[in-house]
Amino acid sequence: MARHGQFLWCDLSSYRPKETRPFYTDLFGWRFSGDDYAMATAGTAPVAAIFEMPQKFQDMGLPSFWMSYIGVRDADAAVETATALGGKVEVGPLPFDGGGRFALIRDPLGAGFTIYEGDALEGRGNRLGHTLVVSDAAAVMPFYTALFDWRFGEDRGGTRMIEAGGRTPAHLHEIPDERVRGKEQFWAVLFQGARGSTARLPELGGSVETELTLPEGAAVMARDPDQAAFLLLEDGAAASAGVTLSASSSVSPPWRAWIALGLIALALATGWGWITTVFFAIWIVMALRDRATFLFEIIEQDRRPTLFWTTLAVFALLGVLSLVYPGL
Repeated sequence: MARHGQFLWCDLSSYRPKETRPFYTDLFGWRFSGDDYAMATAGTAPVAAIFEMPQKFQDMGLPSFWMSYIGVRDADAAVETATALGGKVEVGPLPFDGGGRFALIRDPLGAGFTIYEGDALEGRGNRLGHTLVVSDAAAVMPFYTALFDWRFGEDRGGTRMIEAGGRTPAHLHEIPDERVRGKEQFWAVLFQGARGSTARLPELGGSVETELTLPEGAAVMARDPDQAAFLLLEDGAAASAGVTLSASSSVSPPWRAWIALGLIALALATGWGWITTVFFAIWIVMALRDRATFLFEIIEQDRRPTLFWTTLAVFALLGVLSLVYPGL
C-alpha cells in the first residue's frame, strides 16, 4: 500500500510531448520508452513520464504541467476531506492502470496534484524533490495538514519545509507576486541537472523565470518549450544540510565530518574498539530517526522492512564485536 502523505511519482501533461521529450533528453540525459505514456529513465531507474494533455484539461485551457503523485490510505476518504476543506476534485476516484485507485485534486488556491491508493507505484522511488508554489501559504497549510498529516516548518524567506512521517519530502514556497510566480499556483518538481544546465535552457527551447533559494540550494524556476514549469538545481549546488534560507546563504563548516575523520584516525592509532562501536550506534540512531539507512544503496524501512531491520541488527552485532574484540 502506498505510504500516506509520501510522494510516489511525477509525470508531465504536455500539449506537444514529441517536442518536449528531446528537451528533457538533452537537459537531463533521460531515455524514453513507449509512446502514449512515455516512460523516462535515468540509467535503469524510471524517474518520470510524459504524455499528451488530456482533452478535458485542454478544454479547460490549462497550461502544460508537471503532476506530483502522493500516496493515501483511502482515496474516497481523501476526496471527501479535500472537498470539505475547499479543494476541488477534477478526476476520480478512478481505477489506476496497474492496480489501485487515483484522483486528481486541486487545493483551495488551485494547485493540482494526484492522490494514489494502492501499490502499483511502489518501488518506482521517485527521488526528486517537490515544491508547492502558491501566493498565500496560510490559505493552504490547514488543507494539506488535514489531508496528509503534514507538518509545516517555520517561514524562512518564504520557504517552509514539509514533514511527513519523519521525512521532509517537499517544501512550500510562497511567491505572492504573480509576475514572478505566473498566473497559476502549482506543484513543481525539482530536478537535478549537470553543471551548466541552467545556461543551456534557452538554447534548448526553455527559459528561466526566476531564481529561488531552496533548502537544497540555489535553484531556478524554469519552463520547458511547452511552458511547463519545473525547478532546476545544478549538480554541485549546496546540500540542504548546509544551506540557510536567506539571500546571503552560505555553507556551514562540515565539522561533524572532520570530527568523524579524527575519531577514525584515533581508532587506527590506539586500537580502541569503542570508537567503532560509537560509529555503529550513531548509524543505528540515524536510521531509526530517518526510517532509512544506506548499504551501497538506500534501504527504506517502509519499503524493505526485512532488509532494513536485518541491516540494523548487523550494525548492532558489529558494534558489540568491536567492543568485545577491539583487534577484530
